[in-house]
Amino acid sequence: MAFLTKDYILTTNKEEYPKALKAKAQTKKDQAKLLQLDKWKEEEISKTLDHRYQKESHLFLTKEELIKLVEWKLEKGKFRPTLRKLVSSNDETVVKQVTGRGYDTFIAYIQGKEEFLTSVKKSLEEFCTLKGVGPATATLILSLFPSVGDKKVVPFFSDESFMYFNDIKIKYTLREYVDIYLPKVEAIGEEAGINDLSIIEKFTWTLFMKGKTDSNTPNLKRASEDSAAPTKRRK
Repeated sequence: MAFLTKDYILTTNKEEYPKALKAKAQTKKDQAKLLQLDKWKEEEISKTLDHRYQKESHLFLTKEELIKLVEWKLEKGKFRPTLRKLVSSNDETVVKQVTGRGYDTFIAYIQGKEEFLTSVKKSLEEFCTLKGVGPATATLILSLFPSVGDKKVVPFFSDESFMYFNDIKIKYTLREYVDIYLPKVEAIGEEAGINDLSIIEKFTWTLFMKGKTDSNTPNLKRASEDSAAPTKRRK
């Protein structure tokens, strides 16, 4: 599809994402909370993790950072009242250890020692050992891994992005993420020349939100299917 260029995607994210996010925030009782959390997630925590990786070639999340990520997830997507309490019940040391092991597993891919999909699965499985962390939250944690060279950045398994590509009910399973969602996001990334797949997630989240009110929003369901064939081996 001609519209799936890098410039088009980046421009959509720059110009339309803030509008869609603000519209989402306006449906909340505390309208400022989502905007504040999104700014923290997009700017502050990303810089913090990049600094940790550059300094030590090792990453981890603190308990406070994990809780704040979950708050962002709940404000932006489907609210689940018990999730924050579950995540908060994790021990601080355990959070650092588990997230550290999960990120270290993904580093094997960054260093060329393991294929992309293998590292993704192993990392997500590690993150999911934390209380309150399922596949979707696990992908959110992994999506924060800093961009390194031409290596891929994992996309967050957001409801809206998944629903933009699919007309099926979300089961929130690791298999669903790996077999159904991830290949479609990768296909768009490959077509546009974008390795940071979190950019594609933000793009499709924006299009999904715009699609609720804008009949001119492009439909990627068919585009992603066309782009995915023939399937290239993921590394």
